[in-house]
Amino acid sequence: MASVGETTHMDETGKLKGKLGVFGVIVMVVAAAAPLSTIGGVAPVAIIVGNGAAFPAMYVIAGIILALFVVGFNAMTPFVKEAGAFYSYITMSLGRGLGLSAAYIAMLTYICVEIAVIAVLGAVFEGQIVSVGGPDVPWWAWTGIFLLIVLFLGYRRIDLSGKLLALLVVLEIGICMVLVIAVVVQGGSSEGLSTAAFTPSAWLQGAPALGLMFGISGFLGFEATAIFRSEAKNPDRTIGRATYGALAIVGIFYAVVCWAMVSAWGDSNIVAKAEENPGALLSASFGAYVGPLSEQVVQWLLITSFFACVVAFHNVINRYLYTLSHKHLMPKALGRTHPTQNSPHIAAVVQTVVIAILLAVFAGLGYTPFDQILTVTVGVSTLGFLLLMFLTCIGVLVFFSRDSRGVSRMRTTVLPLLGAIALGAAVVTTLMNMTVLVASQGLAYTAIGVIVICVVIGPILAAMRPSLNADVPAT
Repeated sequence: MASVGETTHMDETGKLKGKLGVFGVIVMVVAAAAPLSTIGGVAPVAIIVGNGAAFPAMYVIAGIILALFVVGFNAMTPFVKEAGAFYSYITMSLGRGLGLSAAYIAMLTYICVEIAVIAVLGAVFEGQIVSVGGPDVPWWAWTGIFLLIVLFLGYRRIDLSGKLLALLVVLEIGICMVLVIAVVVQGGSSEGLSTAAFTPSAWLQGAPALGLMFGISGFLGFEATAIFRSEAKNPDRTIGRATYGALAIVGIFYAVVCWAMVSAWGDSNIVAKAEENPGALLSASFGAYVGPLSEQVVQWLLITSFFACVVAFHNVINRYLYTLSHKHLMPKALGRTHPTQNSPHIAAVVQTVVIAILLAVFAGLGYTPFDQILTVTVGVSTLGFLLLMFLTCIGVLVFFSRDSRGVSRMRTTVLPLLGAIALGAAVVTTLMNMTVLVASQGLAYTAIGVIVICVVIGPILAAMRPSLNADVPAT
């Protein structure tokens, strides 16, 4: 498997250039999924409100559903010759109007994720510093410092971020595998190793729809492989392999580690244990099976996991701005690359300023990272992610219905259709359960309204500015 490569010099047209291999692209995507923070922060909540001890199976089911999406996504990849992911795929298949909608939804989704994660990062870091006798500095101050570090990395060439993220991801996966081995060797709780995840009848207990929704949300960002097309060597091969690889790694990791966490406390006790303190379930599992010192190690790695997630999404947003600028949908300056770093440096600065302003507003309103900022953003990002994948599946069906381009019907029609049906059902389920995600009816309706605005504004802008359709490739 290729390593994270060196970045080449910028060419005369100012395009993004690079030599990211399969491993380098996978690292970006796995970091965006934030495996440790997902297991430590999201999984315990899903166990409580979803289907309890059987929840680990939802990661497998979610992975299968997303694999249906990936088949069509990868079938279309060789025909999409630009970065931009959802925007590029949907524009090429469904037209510029819905393509614009996809771009705005994606930007909103990723910005919401970055705001939520970097706010939580500041709060968690604040608590950790205080716990070791450090100064009690407000969360927003730490968040500001981390935001500047992220800007520095986003300003630099892409392989610098890739090498740092590779180290952090390896540490996250490694420490979690220690827990899995410890739980298996010690035989789990007094009930033995968990069997609920392997029992289909247990999958239907509690609220399986919510469990599946949380399972799918854990994969948010894995489609970002296509964002790095311009910086990948042999992109047609690299992007396809990286997408399958990222999906498999994330899905298997989530399922196995979450199963070990359930096994640590037992099928009949896991919900009660999670309800005691959801955010401490993972570290408590380490303390019980690996030792007290491991709790502190996990807490620090949880911080690096949040940080890696922010860096990854920062890079994704930069490249969305870059692509949209080259399509005359954003100011031209956002499409410039640094003369030596080959990065979309202006996009990095602008994005950072926007997020800093939004965080300042939240802090000024007295919003807290966990109770308000996270709940406001998670509903928007989950719904947006599902809607984008659904539209992409529909786009694949439309794209290949005109010309199969030598690709089998299984890849262009059958599996993408199944994916569209499954993702459409997930969109409806998310809408019906938005108040659970957002924890406020008013905020839930606001979140839905923002998404609707993004959907509607694309076709309106395309109709008002016919010139926007001039460069849409013929299909």
